[in-house]
Amino acid sequence: MRKTTKSNLILFAIMPFIVSCSFLDIVPDSIATIEDAFTTRNQAEKYLFTCYSFMPNHGSVGADPSILCTDEYALNRDTDLSAAPWKFVHGEQSASGTPMYACWGSMWQAVSTCNIFLENIHIVPGMAEEERNRWIAEVKFLKAYYHFYAIRMYGPVPIKDYNIPVGSSPEEVKVYRDYLDDCFSYVINLLDEIIKSNALPNEILDTQREMGRITQEIAYALKAYVYVYWASPLYNGNTDYVEYRDNLNREIFNPVKTEEEKVLRWKEAAKACKEAIDFSEGLGRKLYRMDRTAISSDDETFAEVSLRSAFNEPWNSEIIWANSNTAMKNLQGYSVPRGLSEYSVNAVQWRGIQEVNLKMAELFYSENGVPIEEDLSWDYSRKNEVVRIPSSYDNRLISGYETIRLHLNRENRFYASLGFDGARWYAYNKTEEERSNVKKLENGKNKHYVVCWRYDGHCFTPTIGSMNHTGYVPKKLVNYKSNLESTISSGAVAYPFPLIRLTDLYLLYAEALNEAGEDLETVMEYVDLVRERAGLGGVVECWSNFSTNPQKYMTQSGRREIIQRERTIELMFEGKRFWDLRRWKKLVVEMNKPMRGWSIMESDPNLYYKETAIYKPTFGVKDYFFPIAKSEILDNRNLIQNYGW
Repeated sequence: MRKTTKSNLILFAIMPFIVSCSFLDIVPDSIATIEDAFTTRNQAEKYLFTCYSFMPNHGSVGADPSILCTDEYALNRDTDLSAAPWKFVHGEQSASGTPMYACWGSMWQAVSTCNIFLENIHIVPGMAEEERNRWIAEVKFLKAYYHFYAIRMYGPVPIKDYNIPVGSSPEEVKVYRDYLDDCFSYVINLLDEIIKSNALPNEILDTQREMGRITQEIAYALKAYVYVYWASPLYNGNTDYVEYRDNLNREIFNPVKTEEEKVLRWKEAAKACKEAIDFSEGLGRKLYRMDRTAISSDDETFAEVSLRSAFNEPWNSEIIWANSNTAMKNLQGYSVPRGLSEYSVNAVQWRGIQEVNLKMAELFYSENGVPIEEDLSWDYSRKNEVVRIPSSYDNRLISGYETIRLHLNRENRFYASLGFDGARWYAYNKTEEERSNVKKLENGKNKHYVVCWRYDGHCFTPTIGSMNHTGYVPKKLVNYKSNLESTISSGAVAYPFPLIRLTDLYLLYAEALNEAGEDLETVMEYVDLVRERAGLGGVVECWSNFSTNPQKYMTQSGRREIIQRERTIELMFEGKRFWDLRRWKKLVVEMNKPMRGWSIMESDPNLYYKETAIYKPTFGVKDYFFPIAKSEILDNRNLIQNYGW
């Protein structure tokens, strides 16, 4: 492997950032010189938190493309969540001006800030070496993460290991993009250096002041993540970029790999995943299960709420890393059906405009744990047939209400993840007596409990900015304790946006094992752990007994399909699928299918449940990576623009 080019942008003034995280409350204020920032421990700590302040705004619909810019949602222009997602999925991304969700400049600004810290932290007087080493490890981690974030968006990037001094020549400043493999190696080596130093705490003990800061556990988890991306088809021998060269005649995407090299990368990824899992489990990390005494409800409702809480219960037993600079309140407001709250009459309050694509409702398994299109007992051809919910049905749907077969006999995660017409919505701030009365009401008249989404229901309005065009919302994003009888600001339970959960690592590990050629039992062990928590049987059991394709799990390609679908279901709405479709090289296939919903202007269920295409995106090979702004290319002719832009 060639020697890495180590360079960075010219030193720039550091700008304070306004952030909400508890340990980021303080950032440098009016620092005259860099030296002043490191004259005391307190000043240096402010600079440390500035390094953290560049963390991407995960969970923001206007700043994080992974939230809405996927086939999980069917966006409409008259939904004013943000203009950027709608423009992005409708092909309005451009290299001209400032590309949407661009991070090219901000990530290098972040890295340069980290470099300044690392170059100066040794001069701070009176610091304990243990604390100094911890801070160094934290900032090295942040530098690794900022590089990885840019690699994921742009492919090969210039590695910025140190800052170019002020006064350097123009040619020294005009850096090149490094080889893709060198970029990944740089991040991995930096993470290995951090892990081997043992300078980070294994976990946060001062939870009041330090939650969200980097730990040894997070470093292991990110290393696993980076390895899996490096091994994935988009980055591991992707021949789409053969002969795509920079002005030094280098094929910077490293497109040519032997099959042995590809498999070796997956083996390395599997090893990193197992190390991360073992470390986390050694700390007591486990898949979250709510205490059965936490809520008074029937078993089905309890299972639903428990699964929702695995994502949105702050700092629960399976959350390894979360961005505590986010509060996740607005997304909850966008995800609660209009009419469940008296405050939804206010356009900025609970209004259900986060529109889930019908395709996602179809992807969840049947109650038998297999896809509905291959379940022996599930007539897929009649999935949209209107039926009346029988009185004997469980409490997640409204007895006597008319819905479709698609909503019946589905797995627990279907009901935990989606709000839809005829479904119950557990309300934490109601008494058991009030909750029991819901079963006696028809047509969803109790607006605090029942989603009645058809035109004559409480949850629908044709008002611009408050419409839901599909009939589904991501219930999973809403903390069950959020008080819908209050405003979002006071009623929504804040929680940090989870970046890595243990279940995420389990499924990455299974994926890596399968691609590395491991045996069936080894591959499916951790998939089955995730399924068991969801109330499903193991893969072999379910496919053998209930699938029209009972041998599917016997082939590597069949296991790949099962694992990828399991990952989509388990991690739906968590910002994973946006990147998964890219690294799997399935973006062009999946994102070019029509985004669908129901005929929402109808009140008759036989008319309402008619599929309608909301729009059909057009994505191509160029969309696997983001464009670098043309202004950046004009300023530095040594940079090569990404393919197609």
